[in-house]
Amino acid sequence: MFTTEELRRRQSVKWREFPPDVLPLRIAEMDTPLAEPVADALTAAVAGQGRTAPSSRLRQ
Repeated sequence: MFTTEELRRRQSVKWREFPPDVLPLRIAEMDTPLAEPVADALTAAVAGQGRTAPSSRLRQ
């Protein structure tokens, strides 16, 4: 996890647009690492090892 100071040193507009006393939370935070179980599940789904929809929807 990054500290607020580390995030403010990034070059994105989100962190440079507002003064230091404002925490910009208008969008999902993409400056933090993805949780390993989520990354594993997404990788498996993209590789065709998992389903991305319930089986009942796949038969329609």
